[in-house]
Amino acid sequence: MVYKKAGADNYKLILLGINEKNGQIIDRSGKPHKLSDFPNAVGAILSTLLVMQPQRLLHLFAGVKFPVSVWWEHPTQAIPLRFINKQNWTFFNSTFGPIPGIEMGKFLQSKGFNQVLYISPYHDSSWSVDRLEGLRASGISVTALTDEEFASPWDYKQIARSKVAKFSVEVYARELVKKKIFSLVARNKASEQQPLVCVNDEVASVLIELAEEGKLHISKQIFGFDNSAESYLLRLPSYEFNTQALVDHMFYSIENPDAFTGTKKVQQILGSVIEK
Repeated sequence: MVYKKAGADNYKLILLGINEKNGQIIDRSGKPHKLSDFPNAVGAILSTLLVMQPQRLLHLFAGVKFPVSVWWEHPTQAIPLRFINKQNWTFFNSTFGPIPGIEMGKFLQSKGFNQVLYISPYHDSSWSVDRLEGLRASGISVTALTDEEFASPWDYKQIARSKVAKFSVEVYARELVKKKIFSLVARNKASEQQPLVCVNDEVASVLIELAEEGKLHISKQIFGFDNSAESYLLRLPSYEFNTQALVDHMFYSIENPDAFTGTKKVQQILGSVIEK
């Protein structure tokens, strides 16, 4: 989406990454670069997705004069104030915080639901906790079936990498997730009647798979987050984080940095539940 938007707006987009071990900026071939290698840059979009030390990435751009738009994929309270206070910096968030859960809760209530189960095998993460808190803040009654051992699908894949060959990692990791979800849901009889809200589409997919295998008896009312391609195959109602709007807003902030001042320095991009 970033490439398409850049092309439509007649920007030349240069893709760079960061080597977190040494802090170097690298291009697609792995060649190190300095920001001084790009004297004609008119702006930067920084994505912190899968960047474990985002402050290090931000620090590399701390002294630039051009607008910087940050796609923030960490808890919003972790955004360093020194960067929020910079006039040429703007932060955008769509996936973290309670708002997605609140929006999901409002949607469910509009459908007549007042009680749901929330299922997450990734509750050692802020995003899982945030979505649960958001559901509760919406006013809907929530029973949490959560596990705090791991924070994301990547944790399960790390275990799989130490156990099986590379080509088997995805299958092995999914089996680990299935066992965890089964243990969370199997003993809860309410799961047969109450709607199930899953922390993401992947968890919803595993639940459906377990039901099709006859291992679980669950409600047919299942909801997820991500609005992934798989959610369309499963006809799964899912919360879409509206990535296109996020991309459009990031480019707008580069072209109009003065439009984002004060409380506007951190932008929450709202999504919506997409029904299939």
